[in-house]
Amino acid sequence: MGKNLSRPSGFVPYEPITMDEGGLTRGDLIMRFLTVDDDQAILTLVENLIYNLGHETVGCLTEEEAKQVEGEIHGVIVDWHLGDTTCEPLTRELKNRYPGVPIMMITGDSDLDLIQSALALGVQDWWFKPTGLENLKAQIKSMIADAARARSRQRRPEDRQAA
Repeated sequence: MGKNLSRPSGFVPYEPITMDEGGLTRGDLIMRFLTVDDDQAILTLVENLIYNLGHETVGCLTEEEAKQVEGEIHGVIVDWHLGDTTCEPLTRELKNRYPGVPIMMITGDSDLDLIQSALALGVQDWWFKPTGLENLKAQIKSMIADAARARSRQRRPEDRQAA
């Protein structure tokens, strides 16, 4: 099963603002992201960025681990090449399992056909390895904003009032 890395070692998390008005708590603001990459260094980098932005992450090194993750997921970051295969089957499965969540692809391949295939699968953004850390951080922040919008659309009006 995927390892829950909600507290990477050596990092101090950014604490999101708690909103007292409207009944929101810090727990309402924290989202959970699935990160899948067979490169441990990239996986750890992405997990730490997400954690330092105040959110939880479940990191998986393989497609099999990712398929075993349970619970709510608000966004997915997946490496296009997982071992000897692509993430196409996994991305299809995750789109069905977590409808409406944003998916970002990580790749070292700049082939236009690959990008078109990813867009056809529903991938909303991608990060080319190696690119600057600030670029990746900005893309992750954008994905978190997309996930927050999707999450608020999924909450029913009566749930918002009861919160």
